[in-house]
Amino acid sequence: MSCVRDLLSQNSLHLWATLGLICAISLIAGTAGASADKTQTNLTIGLSPADPAANQSFHVSGILTSSDGKTLGNKHITLESSQKSSTDSDSYEVLATKDTDTEGKYDFFRPVDTPPEFLRVKFLGNDNFAPVTSVAISARGAGTDHPQVSTGKTGTVMIYSTPQGADVYIDDVLRGVSPYHAGGLTEGTHYVTLVKKGYLNETQDIYITTKYDASLEITLKQ
Repeated sequence: MSCVRDLLSQNSLHLWATLGLICAISLIAGTAGASADKTQTNLTIGLSPADPAANQSFHVSGILTSSDGKTLGNKHITLESSQKSSTDSDSYEVLATKDTDTEGKYDFFRPVDTPPEFLRVKFLGNDNFAPVTSVAISARGAGTDHPQVSTGKTGTVMIYSTPQGADVYIDDVLRGVSPYHAGGLTEGTHYVTLVKKGYLNETQDIYITTKYDASLEITLKQ
């Protein structure tokens, strides 16, 4: 009887192992099939100006297209930065997320106080289109023997809105609610965006200097 029980136990183990292997193969095949069904995508990236100095703000822009050349609008694009390596994915952090416009274009603003860094953009994909990550590009001499470092001078701006109570974004980062006093801004051009429910978003650029406090008043439109 003991031999019979041992044989049945071994057969059960073999059966479960075989079923587990079949399930694993089916899962891999299903995932590969789902990925293969999605349209492949391409994502470009560039800087403007192409080689920004330490005292210059710049834009990161590009276009998302399908493999057959069609532009992909209204798709989420993520901007990522690494100050360590262009190839180490674990060293990248997410800076901001925006949607492409109707022509598949995106645009991120980087202020003058950003450090030397590697930048890349990413499309996470959806039910119809496969994910894609752009090449990484160097900004402010990242990865070279001559990185460009900001002087560290800062200024302030007082931001008012009509009506009050709008969310204040400076260079795509939420800072507070209007009226809002923003300090620690490096000298140079910054972008201020006000967002309030029931009103259109308003964006204006302002030049910050260390010589005096700036002031900005924005009227929101419905």
